[in-house]
Amino acid sequence: MRIGFIFSLLFGILVTIFALQNADTVSIKFFSGNIQISQALIIFISAISGALIVTLLGLYRELRLKLKLRQQNKTISQLQKEISEHKLELENLNTKLATSSLQNMLNKPLEEDLNDENSTE
Repeated sequence: MRIGFIFSLLFGILVTIFALQNADTVSIKFFSGNIQISQALIIFISAISGALIVTLLGLYRELRLKLKLRQQNKTISQLQKEISEHKLELENLNTKLATSSLQNMLNKPLEEDLNDENSTE
């Protein structure tokens, strides 16, 4: 940020020196109008207009990036919520599977005992 400020300051100083060395009055014709004005004033107006345009374009870009960042953060939040929900669902399914497997393991010996008793009779 400081480098940009230093560059802008140096550029402003150069524009000022240039404008002061070229302070003659010039005739400006635009459409059907004609005006006599200092060339230094034209240079300053042009430099300030350029700076304003660059500033506005920069603000527009920054605003666009902030809106995009906000949208992406919202998407990330929604996806994290979905991940949490899926993890909870997976834990529940694993618990059910473990419970079901345990019940099957407990029931098998009983079934085998009953089958053994039936086959011996």
